[in-house]
Amino acid sequence: MAREFGLVLSVFRDRPLPPTRHTMLLFHSAVLVVGAHGAGLSNLVFSQPDTIAVEVACPPPATNLCFQALAYVLGHRWHGLGSRGALKGASRCQAVKTVRVPSHLNTTLRQLLRHANWPRNGFKQNGASVGLKKLRRH
Repeated sequence: MAREFGLVLSVFRDRPLPPTRHTMLLFHSAVLVVGAHGAGLSNLVFSQPDTIAVEVACPPPATNLCFQALAYVLGHRWHGLGSRGALKGASRCQAVKTVRVPSHLNTTLRQLLRHANWPRNGFKQNGASVGLKKLRRH
């Protein structure tokens, strides 16, 4: 799907923790962020308004919609995916076994990407890096 929209897939890894500058640039240039519920999604604060955020949410009773609230405040489009079946002995949202990916997710993401604001400030479709000096305050 990334190629269809001229996007580059980037994976954020926190081991080892990348420099803050790299993390800020990665999330600032993101059009779509997909991630499991956890601290890594707090990097949405670096994303621009209208960023599409897809969160794999924890199963009840550990469901926490704090990133939905963050996305709302930041002007993002948040979508949650349910998960179920934490492994035996795992606490809260750790070690979730399965994620139900709705059959309509591809269609939904394509529709959202078609209507996303293009191009993004500081975003180049060929994936070339750009400096943080291009960040603008709103």
